[in-house]
Amino acid sequence: MRTNKGPSDLAKMVREALALASAIVAEYRAGLPEGFDPQNATATTLFEIRRRHLGDPISVIFPSGYISPGTGAVIAPRGIALMGAGSVQGSGEVGDINGAQLASGQGAFLGFLTRDVVDGGPTLFEVDIPATYVLGLPFTAGLECAVEKAELVECEGAQYVCTSGTGYISPSAPIGTKLSFDGQGRFYCAQSGDNVYYALRGNSGLPGNQPVPLVSTNLRILAEMIAAG
Repeated sequence: MRTNKGPSDLAKMVREALALASAIVAEYRAGLPEGFDPQNATATTLFEIRRRHLGDPISVIFPSGYISPGTGAVIAPRGIALMGAGSVQGSGEVGDINGAQLASGQGAFLGFLTRDVVDGGPTLFEVDIPATYVLGLPFTAGLECAVEKAELVECEGAQYVCTSGTGYISPSAPIGTKLSFDGQGRFYCAQSGDNVYYALRGNSGLPGNQPVPLVSTNLRILAEMIAAG
């Protein structure tokens, strides 16, 4: 038997649906267990997303030719920042909106690589079929790869943090320092004219409750998004 819902019943259903949606969004945005404190978390990798950004990963073309690629060698590690590119090597098109290159402060930030990129790696078919997808095969330069944004990132090492040259992040860089990317997809101190995307929220070189590096000689930072790009 079909039962008609009155206005009060429909309003209740809408409220419940909105409450559920709000809870799901809040959980997704946090991306963290309840009570999780990023500054007291134990480092397990050189690059870690501590709080994910609301939104799905996007597909882009990563061009070959970076970091003197050799067959099977990693030319861009997971976590490197990418920005949009107007001309894409390997895509077959100029002005491809899905083109990408290593991020700088002068481009539109797209996100961080979700896997390593290698030269001469697996085909898209090999990456996407369920059996190998679970294994997390790397992406191949010149083909599609995925990037995602993050609201809170913790990272260390020369591939993720610029620690020498223009805009380098020093062990004494204060909390709140504005950050951008240095043209190699690494965090650095934003320079005049740069797009500012993150702010420094933790620096292992400072005293107090700071992130502890996985490798003792590294500078480990905590960066929080202030502009999505």
